[in-house]
Amino acid sequence: MLTKFEVRNLFGLYSYSLNFHENAENGISILTGPNGYGKTTILNLINAIYAMDKRALCECPYETFTVYFDGVVLTCKQRRIPLALEEESDVVLEDDVVLEMAYFKEGQSNPMDTFVIRKTKDGVDGTFPGTFELFVRSRFLRYITDDRLILLKTDTVLSESAIKSETLYSYAKNLSQRFRQEGVANSGHDCVANELAGNVELFQKVINKFHFSDKEMVISPLFGFRFKHLRTGEFIPLAKLSSGEKHLLIQTYSLVFDTPADAVALIDEPEISLHPAWIVQYIDNLQEIQKFKSKELERPFQIIIATHSPILIGQRWKMTMDLYELSER
Repeated sequence: MLTKFEVRNLFGLYSYSLNFHENAENGISILTGPNGYGKTTILNLINAIYAMDKRALCECPYETFTVYFDGVVLTCKQRRIPLALEEESDVVLEDDVVLEMAYFKEGQSNPMDTFVIRKTKDGVDGTFPGTFELFVRSRFLRYITDDRLILLKTDTVLSESAIKSETLYSYAKNLSQRFRQEGVANSGHDCVANELAGNVELFQKVINKFHFSDKEMVISPLFGFRFKHLRTGEFIPLAKLSSGEKHLLIQTYSLVFDTPADAVALIDEPEISLHPAWIVQYIDNLQEIQKFKSKELERPFQIIIATHSPILIGQRWKMTMDLYELSER
């Protein structure tokens, strides 16, 4: 579990202490604040720590950060070394960066290990100690981004809609494969009496609560999932779903089927493309997933959301940390 994240001089401007244990309701925490205050950057840094992405940890400017896991603390001090430019040069050079890192058992002053990461124009040097790598790899993080960026591939531009459609088709195929791995190929999915059956029921329950317009989700071992038009009875290609419907399906499938119960889930701006009525429902439906995944754990399934939406937050200020307010303290 990720209990706390502290950062000093993020972008040279902001310092935050984010307590995900105290500012949570059943394991769900919300980050909000104006554009440019670092909501997505904080999620990116947390993701980079779990992924041990050295370049990402170097590229974001900050003075220090401290991460509190369950029983282990990771500290990082960043030094940026500007490269000299000739006068009147318009060339933009990246700073050299040095990260001085250490990790401790919580409550102890002597580190279990220290290490240094360096980024120069020639690349990134340094490695995480094997003991820390084992610790991080024993934990899982799922990062669901807002999917607003357009993917550039050679001379072809794939639109956001095309990217989401490809993901949905891959998820439908994946669900069909899960049925087949359980020995269910042609019969109804009701005969699957195990964890898969619970996940399928949860997935269908959450999606049905959003009431897709004139559509009904059909699940089968033959094709995973599809949508049927309620008036005509015809199947609707997944690519023809609306942007908001695709967005919800991708988020829900990823959380239900691809995220272990003991993981940390990061969700960046889930309200993108959603109607206000769906945004109002979003946290309640997320709590359905959270409750299902927490039932066999001693602690709640942890979810951290970054959002601009006051509709999504509603009256849930106990679980919300406002970066604008924190920056003024």
